[in-house]
Amino acid sequence: MEYTAPGATRPLYADFLDLAGRADAAALFRESARGWERVASLALETVSGLGAYTEICEQRMQLIMSRGEEARAEIRTLGERATRSPRSTEHPTPNSVGTCSTSSPASSTPAQLQAAELL
Repeated sequence: MEYTAPGATRPLYADFLDLAGRADAAALFRESARGWERVASLALETVSGLGAYTEICEQRMQLIMSRGEEARAEIRTLGERATRSPRSTEHPTPNSVGTCSTSSPASSTPAQLQAAELL
């Protein structure tokens, strides 16, 4: 995955557990790492087929997280581009507040709702 180490850092923690004498726990963390590697692989396969839509959503999220309110116009423009972007109907689409997400406002976290207010 892009923002973490292989296996979601679980192999590294497993090594620590080995050093701490917790071999059983270390084995579980190594098993968990293999699962996370499969999840990352499936996620990569999924987003690879979305083309420009994925890039647009990533740009929007970077603006929301780094510049927030001051990037409101750019965030809106990218949301509009995402809406017009060709993509399969079985993949995520911008919801009613223009976010590149599959979550509904009812299931959104407070941070997601606050970000949506920028749109």
